[in-house]
Formats: sequence, structure tokens, C-alpha cells
Amino acid sequence: MLCVAGCESADEHPCGPEEDGLMCGPDELCVQTAAWMMRYDCAPNPCGDDPVDCDCAEKVCEIGECSSARDREVTCVCPAC
Repeated sequence: MLCVAGCESADEHPCGPEEDGLMCGPDELCVQTAAWMMRYDCAPNPCGDDPVDCDCAEKVCEIGECSSARDREVTCVCPAC
């Protein structure tokens, strides 16, 4: 979701560059994709109540593969892109 001034809640967390204003909800992960360019998206957390790691978060990587995952952030890389 795109946040405009004043809509941030305690359950939301920033995703990507601050100037973009992208905020993910409490049940979402911030997905950083490094392929042709850097892209930031929010995706439903497939890990549920389990700790976020690449084993459960791999499915949020639309391009490439999970290179790191922790807290509410996942980094996906595509070396061949």
C-alpha cells in the first residue's frame, strides 16, 4: 500500500527508500528484488508465525531466488538477469 502523510500505524513497516513511501502491513513482508533494477514490493507473509527465512519465504520471490530473509524483509536476487 502507498502511504501518504499521517497514515502510518504501529503495525506497518517501511519498505524500500524512504522517499518512495511504501509501507507494508503487519502480515506482509518487504520484498527487495535485485534483477535488472532494484524493486520493492509488499507480499503476504507465507511463513505465518514461524521465523522468516528463505525456506518459507522463497515463494515471494517472483524473479530469482531468496538470498536472505529475516524479520519482515526478504531479498531476492537474479544473477542471470
